[in-house]
Amino acid sequence: MAWLIMVLVVAVILSPVMLFKQSPRQRNKSVLREAARKRNLQVSLHRRPDAREDESSLTVVCYQLYCAGKTSADNWVLHRHSQRGWDSDWDLWRWHGNQACSSWNPTLTKTINSLPAGVTAIMSKDNHVGMVWDESGGLDQLHLIHEKLQQLRKQWENNY
Repeated sequence: MAWLIMVLVVAVILSPVMLFKQSPRQRNKSVLREAARKRNLQVSLHRRPDAREDESSLTVVCYQLYCAGKTSADNWVLHRHSQRGWDSDWDLWRWHGNQACSSWNPTLTKTINSLPAGVTAIMSKDNHVGMVWDESGGLDQLHLIHEKLQQLRKQWENNY
């Protein structure tokens, strides 16, 4: 009986500590976000790519890369999140807010054709290019996203 009471006491003491232990999915996200920071990517919670002006909840994760130079007034979003927005040149992708100028088309085509399935939006805003990603996948997908963001940044810097 004494052993049962001691086991129960230890379980009661350890249970709050176990609440702080990360799940495997949380651990994977931490690894991805730390690797992103090492690549100079900014990771932040973001509004849905097709959000209306009155929708302010932060429900998706955006990986962004800073672009040197002046701030662009040409903000655009290309998403495959919902049916909001208008058709683009790429199947299942829709413009929302603004549309990028045609000089972006070759770069966007190369980018879209090789994106991981978890990327639901590509955007250019102020002095950043970014992608909304569901963080499903590993470091290999993060590496690909980083590579594509660098290509988008190069295009951004050539345009502005």
